Order: sequence, then structure tokens, then C-alpha cells
Amino acid sequence: MPDSRSRRTRRRDTPRIVALSAQALGFILIVLFETLLPEHLVRPAQAITLAAMLVAALYAALLRRYYRNRSLKDRDHESFHDQ
Repeated sequence: MPDSRSRRTRRRDTPRIVALSAQALGFILIVLFETLLPEHLVRPAQAITLAAMLVAALYAALLRRYYRNRSLKDRDHESFHDQ
């Protein structure tokens, strides 16, 4: 029977998937801005994209921490009532 750690690693981690997707999309947009936009608009567009990427990563990290803490709290609550 697998232990709880192996079940956790197989579970889908949606906030992490969203963060990685946002990072990949952001880097693609930064490269596209360099090739498609006029020269005076490239840096502001890239800065806005980079800021959005950082916000998405921070949000995903906070959401993952919230889910982890909630699951630990639920597990402690269950083990307390099992005694």
C-alpha cells in the first residue's frame, strides 16, 4: 500500500501548473514583443509582462502554501479525533 507521500506527489498541483504556464506564456510574449512591436513600445510591454509573471508566481506560491497548511490542519484535526 502506498504511503501518503507518494499519493501527494501523484496528485495534480493546479497552482503550480498555472504558474508554470503563465511563465512560459510570459517569456513567449516577451520574445514576440521584441520582434513585432515598434522599438519605443517594446520595453514598457516587456516590463508589464514581467510584472504580471511575477504576480502570477507569487499568487501561485501563496495558494500552494494555503492548500498545504489547510491539509496539514485537517490531518492534525483528524488524528486528534481518532485518539
